[in-house]
Amino acid sequence: MAGTQNVVLANKLAIYKIISDVDSYFNVEQYEVILKFLTAIPVKTLLEQEVDLGSDITRTFYLHNEATSLKPKCQFLKNLLFSSCHVISKQIYEKAYEKFTEIIKYSTFNDWVDG
Repeated sequence: MAGTQNVVLANKLAIYKIISDVDSYFNVEQYEVILKFLTAIPVKTLLEQEVDLGSDITRTFYLHNEATSLKPKCQFLKNLLFSSCHVISKQIYEKAYEKFTEIIKYSTFNDWVDG
């Protein structure tokens, strides 16, 4: 059973790597599907790589869709930090915090205004 789980995990991580490598070619709907998928993962089972992917997708989505607000795109990370902080591991929390602050550091106030 553990061997099968390792294969599943390896496949999942390979898919995440591919998505991260080609995310600049996605359209709005594809970004939203991936973020919806990541948001649906139970937070207790979330992997650091999933936090990385959510952050990468958020950043790339915003860079390629400048007319949109950054605020709703960060919902995945924001939920981890503010709504799920009591059930996620310290390691996942720290990763989400690092990624969220990285996005904030390179944004402006107007990036957070819905519009």
